[in-house]
Amino acid sequence: MNLSARPNLREDPDLYQRMERLLRDAAQTASRELASVGVIGTYPFLGYFLSPNVWWIVATDAERSAMREGGVPRDVVREHLLAAGMPEDLVAGLAVDVESQETVDRSFDGNWYLAMR
Repeated sequence: MNLSARPNLREDPDLYQRMERLLRDAAQTASRELASVGVIGTYPFLGYFLSPNVWWIVATDAERSAMREGGVPRDVVREHLLAAGMPEDLVAGLAVDVESQETVDRSFDGNWYLAMR
């Protein structure tokens, strides 16, 4: 990965907020499209070097296991990020996973922030 070619927060101090908004909007749109496969929400965040991360939220542990076995949907949010204007080199770092509300309720008292740490 060529880090010097990536967007630079020093040169563009508003970049983080713009990319965070693009990610949030793309993940929310994609989660609505994935409702038919059990997605009830999303937990998007930017990681190191502005790498987009999306966690799909499903209701039960069984739905989470089934989605992991069948392949966690990635392309739908990738397409929305590119269409919204997120640079392709950032989208290339997209990480997607799934977690159940059941697990977060049981193990983290319903707190998604703690679950994602």
